[in-house]
Amino acid sequence: MSAENSVYEQTYQKYLNDLAGIDIPQACQTLGLEYEDGKAVINFVGRTFTVSPQGVENAKGLQPELGICVGLIRYLLMCPPFPPKDGGWTTFRDIKGAGPLTVYWANDVEQALSEVFAGRPQDLTTASEKLNAVPPDQDYSYDVQFQVQALSRMPMLVLFNDGDDDFPPKSTVLFRESAGTYLDPECLAILGVAVVQSLIRA
Repeated sequence: MSAENSVYEQTYQKYLNDLAGIDIPQACQTLGLEYEDGKAVINFVGRTFTVSPQGVENAKGLQPELGICVGLIRYLLMCPPFPPKDGGWTTFRDIKGAGPLTVYWANDVEQALSEVFAGRPQDLTTASEKLNAVPPDQDYSYDVQFQVQALSRMPMLVLFNDGDDDFPPKSTVLFRESAGTYLDPECLAILGVAVVQSLIRA
């Protein structure tokens, strides 16, 4: 087991213990999630997982990647007393506490998206449709623009301009201003990477 996985495993076990101490049905109600058979049912970037103090499972009953496990449990643990106002769109770097992770976000989320879909804007549009993306609330004058529901209460806005002779391709991925209420910056970064990977797979 790598050092990173070891840390995630320790965090995962700690969070499972913490989960046993919260009112999961109430958290589900606040977050707009289903609660079935003692488990929270969470749709995460188009995939369905169940979360309980016994663990996190995917639709096949298997444990997903540890990073996803940690992020989903954290989503329940950080549940606010009531849903805050969404606010406008904001960049990852403007979320409180995100500073140490801004380079990671730029490279593994926005730059990764630009590199994969450079010269292929229609493929990005097709991939977004497979994730049930919807048009944004206004026109942002980008070649490709869509809103994807990463988690309940947590939409993300993806903007992409293809490159030309003068400018390289550019991607921007935004959160609602309320995002930091639901997840810490590390988990938001996991969410961003998951969205990019889902688009690539699609």
